[in-house]
Amino acid sequence: MGAAIALLASTRLHNPDVRFCNLGACLSRSVPALLADEGNGPSGRVLAIREASDDSTSPCPPWKIGLESAPGLLAREIVLNTRLSHGFGMGKPGRRVGGHAVAFS
Repeated sequence: MGAAIALLASTRLHNPDVRFCNLGACLSRSVPALLADEGNGPSGRVLAIREASDDSTSPCPPWKIGLESAPGLLAREIVLNTRLSHGFGMGKPGRRVGGHAVAFS
């Protein structure tokens, strides 16, 4: 739910200078849905980190560079394979997630 709220905020702020890191978001489903529902999509730098075994986002086709249908969107997706499902951000994997977020920002 938090990733969806952050993507909606990115869409409504429509500020290409804002940076978001989303945990557990499926960009390839979320961005087209926002374009359809809101009339525009997220903007800014968006890093989506998701777990391949997370049942709340699967099935999720991989995000492909160039799918940025919204002007001002630079998006990157990292798919982890910790097998921790939706709890992938806890413990050691969580520290690795934080490192990716800092590097992207």
